[in-house]
Amino acid sequence: MNYQALYEALLQDTRNTAWPHAVAQHLAQVALYELTGKWSLYPDLRTKYEQLSTRMRELGHPIVLVEGFRTAKRQNELFNKVPKVTNAKALESFHQLGLAMDVVSESQGYNAPPSFWSLLGHEGEALGLTWGGKFPGLADNPHFELPTLHWSIYKKYLEVL
Repeated sequence: MNYQALYEALLQDTRNTAWPHAVAQHLAQVALYELTGKWSLYPDLRTKYEQLSTRMRELGHPIVLVEGFRTAKRQNELFNKVPKVTNAKALESFHQLGLAMDVVSESQGYNAPPSFWSLLGHEGEALGLTWGGKFPGLADNPHFELPTLHWSIYKKYLEVL
């Protein structure tokens, strides 16, 4: 018997089932306690946000969190906005899971120069985050998310019957 293969299969299965369960617990807390700001972020992402915020402050470019958890209603409002700011409809964004965040320059907001966004993206990626500034088609410079399972894996937990 190939125990290594069995171990890997079980480990993979655990990764694919434990995460949605932990995210569901987090979302229940967000809803029950009406958590906002950094407290609406999944704990692993909250830690990364704090690290990114500290690093950007050290570099002389403090940041502020403008959006973490986002309701399905808010996501659709942004999807329908002109000009287009997102390609994700409700239940297609990691914001609905607390696994994504948008951050901007504390002093310049969304109007920061390209050099700021490049630095921010570099520092976020150095922390292991996926940066929206590299999204194909519609770059989303303020956006970061935890690398995780595809959003469709979580969708079945979020849809209302």
